[in-house]
Amino acid sequence: MEIRNATARALITPINESSFQVTLFGIFRCFVGFTGTIGNALVISAVLTARKLRTPANIFILSLAFADMYITAFMEPVSAYAILLDRELYSRRPGLCTVIASLCYISCSCSLWNIGAIAINRYVFICKHQYYSSIFTWRKTIAYAVAIWIICILAEFANLFRWGGHWFDPKFMGCTYDRLASFSHVLFSVIVFVAIPMSLITLCYAAVFWTLRLSSIRITNANDISKKQPVSQGDIKLLKMLFTIFITFTFCWTLYTFLIVVDFGDHVPKQVYRLAGILSHSNSALNSLIYGVMNKNFRDAYRKILFCGKWNSNEI
Repeated sequence: MEIRNATARALITPINESSFQVTLFGIFRCFVGFTGTIGNALVISAVLTARKLRTPANIFILSLAFADMYITAFMEPVSAYAILLDRELYSRRPGLCTVIASLCYISCSCSLWNIGAIAINRYVFICKHQYYSSIFTWRKTIAYAVAIWIICILAEFANLFRWGGHWFDPKFMGCTYDRLASFSHVLFSVIVFVAIPMSLITLCYAAVFWTLRLSSIRITNANDISKKQPVSQGDIKLLKMLFTIFITFTFCWTLYTFLIVVDFGDHVPKQVYRLAGILSHSNSALNSLIYGVMNKNFRDAYRKILFCGKWNSNEI
């Protein structure tokens, strides 16, 4: 079972559902867009302006924030507008639907690979510290981040050249890549942009926690203090925050990933898909909140930005 009638589905029809649930769904997408845009703008501003946050490692956090910003600043507001105010928007402007779906595929693909790059960065810093300064220079780290975007953009050409496709998904109530066009393309997307980076992330964090565990055991021996790893309490707190980002992403995207793999026959009720949509796109608004709650440098940078530089902290 491979290529289906993508051409027929490409003919976008107006949103023809009218219910309280649909209205709530539109309001929620508006809320995610508003809060997420503010949050991601704070993250971008914080990394660019706060001295203690301007590090090579945070280039991947900056890249992740830009990927999330597309979802919250463009996709969610337009989708909410189409649901709440103009249900014929996509049928009048099918090109807009294609652009939204194409950029969504790129941004969502970049998100997990950026989280993967963060995990690799932490692995090298903690487990292979002697190589860290040569592997993650400013120039090389920027090149890694740019390479992630280039790879994800190139992968999107599979949709543009009809291996996959774009469409308005009536169950998801939004423009997205065509999950029903080709099962081989679904498997490709899941393997390349979910399974591989998640496997790398799991292996990296497992190695990091094992290294820290061994380090803590050695440090308990009075005669072995000199063998302590070059990891501060601040590094450990940062590691916990970044691991929380990964767990949050996994929680938010697992349902949607599971659905597109097991429901190629499109039998699962639309309510389940909308729950998957709520969870997946909420992730783009949650990262900035996690940074602020779990990292003092981000928290102080947020305050300085919000108070127009009047917030005094020696952490900035």
